[in-house]
Amino acid sequence: MNLIICTTPLQMLVAERIIIKNNLRSVVFIVISNVKNEKFIHYYNRVSKLASDSRFVKINKDNFINRIRSMVKLKYDILDVLDKNKIYDGCYIASIDSSYVQLVTSAIKYKALYTFDDGTINIIPNSIYYSEKVNKNLLERVFRNLFGIKENIQSYREKSRAHFTIFKGVKNIINNTVNIDLYTNKEIVDDKLINTGKTVKIFVGQILSEIEVSEERLVRLIESNNIDYYFPHPRETVKIKNVTYINTNKIFEDYLLSFISENNIEKLEIHTFFSTVLLTVMNIPNVKLCAYRTRLLEQSKKHRKVYDIFKKMNIEVKDIEL
Repeated sequence: MNLIICTTPLQMLVAERIIIKNNLRSVVFIVISNVKNEKFIHYYNRVSKLASDSRFVKINKDNFINRIRSMVKLKYDILDVLDKNKIYDGCYIASIDSSYVQLVTSAIKYKALYTFDDGTINIIPNSIYYSEKVNKNLLERVFRNLFGIKENIQSYREKSRAHFTIFKGVKNIINNTVNIDLYTNKEIVDDKLINTGKTVKIFVGQILSEIEVSEERLVRLIESNNIDYYFPHPRETVKIKNVTYINTNKIFEDYLLSFISENNIEKLEIHTFFSTVLLTVMNIPNVKLCAYRTRLLEQSKKHRKVYDIFKKMNIEVKDIEL
């Protein structure tokens, strides 16, 4: 029996590939998230079909009180799924900084731990995933003791036997990496860009409040670059006016090839700020990638490293004023 824990749609897509690649026959699949929209449900249902048992636990982490309530809810919701007396053959996780994930893995026994990509946070050297600090403030220590949380970022990195990654040739949280392909060579050949002369531009969205970009300024950026479609971030809740949405229950990486073939596209341009998709679709033929960088993002140490990786991968980075 194996346990796989996910917190995002991309993680679920990677988990699906891991199950297939490793021919995992017996899997308990758990999703822990504060979002439960169509995209989350779509991938939860897909992976659940490959699992022996599955649970989607919706949490609320808006404040400390809600975080405690969510911890209690999580502990009770998984009691009927996870056998504390059972030793799981493999435990697969991505969000190694999540106290919710740490709660689950602290409550069970397993023979082997495996990690897989959460996103670009895995390949940014100064991200929290590379932090060696174990110290917690008093309130956090009391909180962790109350719920019996023993795992942490460092213990996961030390225990992980292998890390499954969609980012080839880039340093990750442990040295022993196993490549996971989101696209097979056959898919890329079968759904290659068609010789029609048609070029389409897509802007892949991000949570604007997190990067301090207003809706008006984003629309101005999209219009000034003659971008055709807007693909929203899975956690977006605000509907942006004056843009043409791509509406789908799939995440961008999973949707892209069918979009290309269905619309008879020869060339595709993907625009964004610092979305992971620039790295996950970069090997598809005739796709041009562009990352926009504001002054605020350039000054952010965390985001600066992402743009450094983009440049290393020969992805165009444009500095803009918004």
